[in-house]
Amino acid sequence: TGFEFMTVIHLDAVLPRYPVWEPSFRLRVLDSDDKDAFLAEGRVSLVEYIPWIKQGKGKQAVEAKDEYEPVDPKHDDGIQVSDAEDEGRASYISVEVNEGSLKIGFIRKDTKSFPPIIADVAADSEARRAGLKRGDWLVGIKMPQDEEEKPVAHWNPAQASQWVDTCDKQQARPVQMRFRRTDKAEIFVRLQSGQDTGLEFVTDANARPPKISKDTSADKIWKRQGIGPGWRIIDINGIDTKSMNVKDPSFTNLLAKRPVIVTCRAHGVGVGVTEEQNIQLSKPVMLSGVPPRVVKEFEHMMKHQDGAMAYTTVPRPSLVLPQVTETKQLNMYTARGATMDVRGVVRHIIKGDADEDDTRSRPSVPGRLEANMESCVFTRVNLKNGPHEVGHLKVVYRVICPSDKDWVKKLKDPAHPDRMLFDETNFRRHYKHDQPLQLRIR
Repeated sequence: TGFEFMTVIHLDAVLPRYPVWEPSFRLRVLDSDDKDAFLAEGRVSLVEYIPWIKQGKGKQAVEAKDEYEPVDPKHDDGIQVSDAEDEGRASYISVEVNEGSLKIGFIRKDTKSFPPIIADVAADSEARRAGLKRGDWLVGIKMPQDEEEKPVAHWNPAQASQWVDTCDKQQARPVQMRFRRTDKAEIFVRLQSGQDTGLEFVTDANARPPKISKDTSADKIWKRQGIGPGWRIIDINGIDTKSMNVKDPSFTNLLAKRPVIVTCRAHGVGVGVTEEQNIQLSKPVMLSGVPPRVVKEFEHMMKHQDGAMAYTTVPRPSLVLPQVTETKQLNMYTARGATMDVRGVVRHIIKGDADEDDTRSRPSVPGRLEANMESCVFTRVNLKNGPHEVGHLKVVYRVICPSDKDWVKKLKDPAHPDRMLFDETNFRRHYKHDQPLQLRIR
């Protein structure tokens, strides 16, 4: 039994910028005689439709999987290993504004946190075009009258906000700014005026960046932040120290300044999964206790046995060879997704080398069968009453940001498929009135 609704509804929805739970909308079916009588409900996830979340990231975050492989190694947070030479993924970005407003925002009332962290970047600003985003540090500025860059990593957001207002008011141009994008494995410590550094370093001249050997501060400020022996100082007040050692005069002068923001990083933290595996494979024994030679041999066998299907979650297909002398049979080819691809290639092999000629073959198309079929338009939403599935709905939906209930009318292409799906008149005509009675949705 089926019921036709054939309805198009435009709803306003508020999606969280930082969702804790998976956002979704529910479809509830109630008794027509009693609106309070609940029959069933279904649920559609909206996590893939949040505009400010990268495609694929939302689905990966909410779906369970036996084993994840990094989608983008550049943004892989990584895992901790014992013997990796890793320098992290922090980067420095320079921006120069010659005219107009700076269009960078900081929290105006924040006078207690350090360093100044960007809270907002306008979409049409020079900073956004340079690749800046929320969370980046402002570490250096240079005004027209300045000969050298002024470090500002020790500022708080309120000071940075006040400086932006002053620059826009005075229209001092050009203004050069330098920002730092941090690594999640970093920890920074702020030293106030008159405060001793309280650190001992490894005196090896080859230790770059400078390596901490001991926390000698009276109140153990470094240890309380989780910084211990073996950690490296990679940045001081926005100045990169990765190429310096402890005996370098530049490093000594930077560390002696007050106030100062000292950024530290643990040795070997933050290596990507692929990088970490390569490091382990170069050792006699991996951290799991398995010799790398066994792992390499196993991978070699799997790649040659399963090809493109190695390490996928699909079952291994069994390949059936057709009779080579039976011209009526179809040749089957294994596709990448463990799908048997029917190409319909029939070759005559009676006249010697005539089987090399495809002129008598039936037309065929390359690729998988699914790639040449029309994709599904509607999504099936199962309706449940408690643990019991009582039916399903066929729905199609779009998420438009920002909200605009007249978005269909603004589509410039008259042949756009959404004009047929989300205009109720066209929708009912296509899927009901223009359909043969035997195929009409019911």
